[in-house]
Amino acid sequence: MKSSFSMVIQLSLVSARGVPSFLQPLGRRRPITRLFSSNRLLDTPKLKNTFCALRHGRSLANEANIISSHPEVATIQHGLSRTGEEQAKKAGLDVVHYFQKDATFDGICILTSDYLRAMETALYVAKAVVGADLPLYDGGVVFERRLRERWFGEWDGGSDVHYPDVWKDDAADSSHTLQGGESVDSV
Repeated sequence: MKSSFSMVIQLSLVSARGVPSFLQPLGRRRPITRLFSSNRLLDTPKLKNTFCALRHGRSLANEANIISSHPEVATIQHGLSRTGEEQAKKAGLDVVHYFQKDATFDGICILTSDYLRAMETALYVAKAVVGADLPLYDGGVVFERRLRERWFGEWDGGSDVHYPDVWKDDAADSSHTLQGGESVDSV
């Protein structure tokens, strides 16, 4: 029996049909020359994962036209606006419709950053999944700090009119840390 599961990552959905061989222990099925290879993907005949991106709904920071990237603030403030809540509910229905068409998965795993706007979006999606009687991996949402938005340094808490400045600097040098922000390369 092939086991499969799906994963909704706040920014990504993953559907795995069968356990990829690189997740399985080494065994006799591999040629001896491969036992010493660090690249286990070479032995994977075909990955059967589906990845879909899901962005958080409109946040209170979006409504206030501010940049909110500091974890001490963004994890407890700047959740979804009313518009963002409606967007998240619709996204939940979209996820449900997507997976109702595919009867070959065993469950959906939802991963999200711990920023409030992302958590609230993920919880709306999870509510839709559970409401549609689709299996939810491990019974809930997995909060992952490594999925946080990058830190915008001195721009944090300021006007979002500075986003184009950041993107311009990013295009010129992806390793920059101007205004004390986190570089694209480090994220």
